[in-house]
Amino acid sequence: MNTCQTMNPHVRNISQAQSRLRQSATAILPALMFLFLFPAISLPAQEMRITQVDSSGLLVRGTLDLYLSGSFLPGGLSEAELMDSLKVTDRDGGDLELLSVEARAARDEGISFLLLLDNSGSMYDEERGGVRRIDEAAEAVARFIAVAGSGPDRLGMGFFNTRLEIPLAPGADPRELSRQLEGLERPPREEAYTELYLSVVDALDELRGTPGRRAVIVLSDGRNLSYADFEGGPSPVWGEARMDADQVARAYLDAGVTLYGIHVADDQDPELANIALATGGRIFDARETGDLSALYQRIREEILNEIKLSVRGPAINRPDREIMVSLGRAQAAREYAVPMIFGSAAGDMEPDWLLPLIFGLTSLLGAALLYALRMESAASSAELSNLDSGATVVLGTDVTTIGSDRAADFTIAGNPGLEGEHATVIRGDDGTFTLVARGKLRVNNRPVKKATLEPGDVIRMEGSTVVFDAPESPKGLRRGREERGE
Repeated sequence: MNTCQTMNPHVRNISQAQSRLRQSATAILPALMFLFLFPAISLPAQEMRITQVDSSGLLVRGTLDLYLSGSFLPGGLSEAELMDSLKVTDRDGGDLELLSVEARAARDEGISFLLLLDNSGSMYDEERGGVRRIDEAAEAVARFIAVAGSGPDRLGMGFFNTRLEIPLAPGADPRELSRQLEGLERPPREEAYTELYLSVVDALDELRGTPGRRAVIVLSDGRNLSYADFEGGPSPVWGEARMDADQVARAYLDAGVTLYGIHVADDQDPELANIALATGGRIFDARETGDLSALYQRIREEILNEIKLSVRGPAINRPDREIMVSLGRAQAAREYAVPMIFGSAAGDMEPDWLLPLIFGLTSLLGAALLYALRMESAASSAELSNLDSGATVVLGTDVTTIGSDRAADFTIAGNPGLEGEHATVIRGDDGTFTLVARGKLRVNNRPVKKATLEPGDVIRMEGSTVVFDAPESPKGLRRGREERGE
């Protein structure tokens, strides 16, 4: 019997269906290839990021400085051609006057880097090959310091776990930075948590007021792990304070600082990439590259290759703004904060305000100069002076309390961030004065819980500034230190 004449109808139907599928696949294959390949071809050509908006010039010059990064530029365009091609608009769609374009501006200006290193307990775990994460990270940072510290860049360093320590602000001696890496030790259990969000926000204080390009590079092996979440009580450093991802991004936008992140383990913070992207930065995974030290240099090279734009600032009628830049199909947008003066946005200031403003600033400068001259002369007794109010208290007893409470020996009113007894100054038998903090404070821009005070030390407490003075003048103290080789 002929098998072709007796084929099962179901088999024949399957065969016909397979034939139709082959024909359909042949027809749609080119379209599918186009869909998959087109993004890979077109997206890199259109990538553009506004990595930083510096609005500090709005007050004095009425200008904004923007930094652009990405592979959006056609090859061969000069700065003059970019002036003609780039378009800058504000949130309301109005065109902003482009004043200048400068390629690779950071190569001459330098970059202010704050290098934040995770020093939590898990960083002391060993990776494959028996190398601890903290050792690999310290070596990578040391190599970066050796390269970036030899030029115009300004480097600072901080470590975080349950608490944040920033021993050196941007601009420190590279040799001192390297020495900080040599003294790292595993923290005790109660200090081994990863207060990632609170730390990266608090670290912004080190970059406020710093001109030019500013960036924080944070290296971590885990997610935001709060002391309070695991210990069931307030943190010994942060108390009940909490910070979410949106608040972190907002703080960086307001400060005009870019956040870059480097992951060195599988347990990654799920929001850090979004935070970095919102600030104009990026996240890198060291496990994918296999070369941790190269990631630091890659971040620096990206910033060095940025383009700086200066534009005439828009008429400001609110403290938050958005600016957009476009070149052909490539475009990027970025929010930024407007400097506030007497409760008003800088751009709202009428010309009639300028004269009183200049007079006020001149008065403040004169007061600061007079105070500096007074500090150069020997003090008759140990004392604390409030730079904000001008009040002074003589440290005539063994214990002096500082705080917002009226019963404090040195009352600082009008600062809701201060505790009733925020700090105590204790006079020792040897004539030294020790500051013991109950609330959050910094001495000479370093967070401390306890410090021996020296003449000229500046104490910052939640926005209030107090200076310690003593019979030995700062000038004499510096001379003594130089003679001792300190």
